[in-house]
Amino acid sequence: YRLLTLVDFIGTSPNPGGTDIAGWSGQVALESRALNFWSVEAEPSGQSVRLDVEILRYRKAFAIAGVPLASRPHGWHLSVTFGMDVKSLSYPTEQVLSMTSLARDQKMNVEHKVTFRYEDYRFFTTSGSEEFKGTEPTPQQPPPPPPQMP
Repeated sequence: YRLLTLVDFIGTSPNPGGTDIAGWSGQVALESRALNFWSVEAEPSGQSVRLDVEILRYRKAFAIAGVPLASRPHGWHLSVTFGMDVKSLSYPTEQVLSMTSLARDQKMNVEHKVTFRYEDYRFFTTSGSEEFKGTEPTPQQPPPPPPQMP
């Protein structure tokens, strides 16, 4: 069992979604002891409000032979699971990005799903040594010999 702390985050980007985290909102689960990531669940900021408006517009759109001329509303959902702990750090083991679309039964169904599974992590040990010049004591110069008299 793990004691998790849930942290909600809200993206403030004017362009929701995309590759910038500022366009996404969701929830992060952190392990309470080490504060490592356990999971991330996110969707584009303001997606639920946008979908409500798009679904209403889609239902009221002009249709030819029962086919609406408006595009079907779709939404995104991102899920990342961190299932590997090595030396007090957590690493992702699965990432799922799914696209949902409005189906004929007027429910949002998963239309497209991409899953990445991270396996066979390889960790390499590296070491280095640093030497700072100028920290050694400088040897004392002997005093100059006294001038000789003729």
